[in-house]
Amino acid sequence: MSQKPGKPRGVTSDDGNLLVSWDVSTPELDDVDFFEIQWKKKEEKRWSGLKCTDDNSTSIAIPRTDFENNKTYQLKVKWTTKNGDDSPFSEISDDVLIIASIQGSSPRQPGKIVLQLTTATSAYLAWEKPKGPDEVSIYEVKYRLCGDVQWLTANTKQSTENMDMKDLKSNSSYEFKVRAIFSDGSEGPFSEVSDTVKTHESLATQVKKGAKKIAATNPAKYKIPLTYSEKWTSKSAITRKLRFGERDQLHSTKTIMVVGATGAGKSTMIDGMINYIVNVAWEDDFRFTMIDLTEEEMARAGQQAISQTSCITCYEVNYQPGSRLNYHLNIIDTPGFGDTRGIQQDKKIVDQIREFFTAPGDQGITSISAVCFITQAPLARLTHTQKYIFDSILSVFGKDIKDNIFVLITFADGNEPPVLEALKEAKVPFKDDFKFNNSALFVSTGSSGQFAQMFWKLGTKSFDNFFTKLNGVNERSLKLTSEVLSARKQIENTIDRLKPQIETGLNKLTNMQHEAEVLEKHQKDIEDNQNFTYMSKQVHTREVPTKPGQYVTHCRVCNFSCHLNCSYNDDNDKIRCCAMSGGYCTVCERKCLWSNHKNYSFIVETYIIEKEETYTNLKGKYDSAKAGVQQQSTTLQKLRSEFKSVLVDVLQMLKTVRESINKLEKYALKLNPLNEVNYVNLLIESEKREAKIGWESRLKMLEEIKIKAELIRKISDASVQSSWTDQDVENFMKKLTQ
Repeated sequence: MSQKPGKPRGVTSDDGNLLVSWDVSTPELDDVDFFEIQWKKKEEKRWSGLKCTDDNSTSIAIPRTDFENNKTYQLKVKWTTKNGDDSPFSEISDDVLIIASIQGSSPRQPGKIVLQLTTATSAYLAWEKPKGPDEVSIYEVKYRLCGDVQWLTANTKQSTENMDMKDLKSNSSYEFKVRAIFSDGSEGPFSEVSDTVKTHESLATQVKKGAKKIAATNPAKYKIPLTYSEKWTSKSAITRKLRFGERDQLHSTKTIMVVGATGAGKSTMIDGMINYIVNVAWEDDFRFTMIDLTEEEMARAGQQAISQTSCITCYEVNYQPGSRLNYHLNIIDTPGFGDTRGIQQDKKIVDQIREFFTAPGDQGITSISAVCFITQAPLARLTHTQKYIFDSILSVFGKDIKDNIFVLITFADGNEPPVLEALKEAKVPFKDDFKFNNSALFVSTGSSGQFAQMFWKLGTKSFDNFFTKLNGVNERSLKLTSEVLSARKQIENTIDRLKPQIETGLNKLTNMQHEAEVLEKHQKDIEDNQNFTYMSKQVHTREVPTKPGQYVTHCRVCNFSCHLNCSYNDDNDKIRCCAMSGGYCTVCERKCLWSNHKNYSFIVETYIIEKEETYTNLKGKYDSAKAGVQQQSTTLQKLRSEFKSVLVDVLQMLKTVRESINKLEKYALKLNPLNEVNYVNLLIESEKREAKIGWESRLKMLEEIKIKAELIRKISDASVQSSWTDQDVENFMKKLTQ
């Protein structure tokens, strides 16, 4: 807290009482238990006083019986905190002359407006009601900048003798007057014009001094000064933090994640938030933008079908004196879901979110206050694609986030937004909704008229409501959400490796059965130790180059591609790859230590070739030194043993997928829609019907995803047991390929 209250001001009211007011910033006011006012005659030394115990009051009416008429008095004020600590007294007030009670020039005239509290953009005003018997219905307040000729009318009609006048220009001098409108509709005379009321310099004005002008528009656009550090950045996961202001330990921190479809208005919403927080007023001739684009993102500017944002950016907006918030705020900006790059891009975003939520230290976060869905007001019904976007975002989070989801509705016009009914129909869970129209954010204040100003005030009120609500929300740990994301990734990676493993196993089984038939057919040749030939299908491996930017976690010991799309391009980070658990790989044959895995620029994949083989080679392959029928039996046993090792690996992978599915069903707010065959079929139909740019490539992706979804469904429907026999696993493998 600062050292003391502001210098008090005293005005004699019409009934002779002394109205005293003083200034205290809002955050300091929250810590005050009560104020003590003292006064004395100017020529005397003895002070008198009383306590002001009204909650958060910075004014008091002192009865006239404590003063002598036509005498000059001086005032001072101090506070006592809730901890019992006293501040020093304020500066002594200017001289206050106590005048005898006088009646106004008209019994229908209110008293002169008295200032009780000012901020950078508001003034809390009070006045005495008219002395006459007529019943007052409402008051009309007019105001103007000192020096202006024209009076402006405050939009709010007051029924009480006070008013919180908002949206004033910072660091500016105003004067006010008020008149009563009576119950019969008649209007009384205006009060005497108030003394000059000066607003404080706003935080916005202070920030502007250190900000860079990026557009000489009306209003001018400035870039919020942000601090960047390499230690807050993960280049592999494409996540970063940018800081505005210095963080202290005296204020709490709230964290919100802003999510939504491409084009929903996330970036503009974040710019609206920062203008609100630093207290930009409608009358100010400047606005701020905080969105900080990477070079790659700037290259996509103007492409409406593609999300302009590709990096997850956490903006740390720290408390500063003059802020509308009394806490630090982290705003996490995410890329838009559902752009023309298709499902693979959405999967990449989910991976980025997972990495950000699990990253250690300054590169990540561990808790969240709110997930903010940005959606457009006119959406009366969600298409299959739009529902997929909502469900995809919800499937990222654990069930404990349900009461921390808010819907921030853009392009609202003051009426009930159609999208609310659409969200309820689609069973999208959310705790509360807030309506915005950010079209007024960067428009000219001079030429846009009352319409844009109305939207500005609607936005300010919505931000008031939203941030007040946010202040009371309980922080949620991301532990459960991290488990959900890890389970999703475990399923995805295991399914990627399971399909080729099953194909390899079944090929070995087919080849083994074929070789058994060959051995049986040539039993006499074997007994006579005769050589013979037959056709064999053999499993081979080859290296397939990866796409640029694709990182493959490869085991150098097993020569196996354990994770096809890893987020970590640094080999030293491979311990964090989703294929690892407890420092060891869960995928490769020997379950090797994480440090045996590196990023390779190729994928090792299997393929089948048909080749003529001889019995001599077959016998040598299984290293059998025995003869005749015994040799045949030994060869078959070793064939079966080789196949059994494949069965063990497949069974373990099936169990991993089943366990991950169980975990998601228990903890996830929504299951991944791309794991549901019917859901994917609807998306396929939508792509075919809408045929938007790039639909053919997106359709191909969806067809591949459908195959995996069918695989997951079959595993989910089955009761995978550790007690399965080899024959059970073999039969299930065949079922998976049907």
